[in-house]
Amino acid sequence: MKKAVIFDLDGTLLRTLPSLTEAVRRTLLHYGLPPLSEERVRSFIGKGGRVLVELVMEASGIDDPKTIDEVYTFYLRQLDETCTYKVEPFPGVPEMLQSLNEARIPLAVLSNKGDRVVPHVISTALPDVPFAITLGGRDDLPLKPDPTTALKILRKLGASPEQSFFVGDSSVDIRTGRFAGMRTIAVSWGYAHDGEIESEEPDYIAHKAKDIADIILR
Repeated sequence: MKKAVIFDLDGTLLRTLPSLTEAVRRTLLHYGLPPLSEERVRSFIGKGGRVLVELVMEASGIDDPKTIDEVYTFYLRQLDETCTYKVEPFPGVPEMLQSLNEARIPLAVLSNKGDRVVPHVISTALPDVPFAITLGGRDDLPLKPDPTTALKILRKLGASPEQSFFVGDSSVDIRTGRFAGMRTIAVSWGYAHDGEIESEEPDYIAHKAKDIADIILR
């Protein structure tokens, strides 16, 4: 069986923090709540939009489930509008993806970001990359670090977990790859807390995008 590569999106391929922060800013403004810094929003990223909103509400002193449900619905509408705001690839990412594509290695994206915006974000920021599969968070699929969806992607691609790679910027991504029996590459430029990725002991750590291609193609 062939090898494939599954990438996380936010903080791995794309700099998306401004878009998420803007959606949070609009949401808090709508509900008359104090704003949060971009760095604070960054600390909430990685486990999907619902968890992000729950953490934003916790930081705002709100724990009522019905209110959180309402705020989450409003936040999703804002994210629909802001999902491409100031979004751009990290340096070297388009070239790295191109080199993997030229080597005929199937590429996929698996994100906990809502599936309703993932295709639009990718087509806007990485329009020339022929990803075989792109998936975001959906009600019918478990979120990372559950390996179910990663393994489903590999089956569709006809790829072996043992020969394939999961690339991400957080403990959630490293655990996803490990639980799926894949080799794991952590990137050092993402949104993880200090020491987070090192504590997960990934198989490799990439300090620049080219390192990813070098690891996979060696």
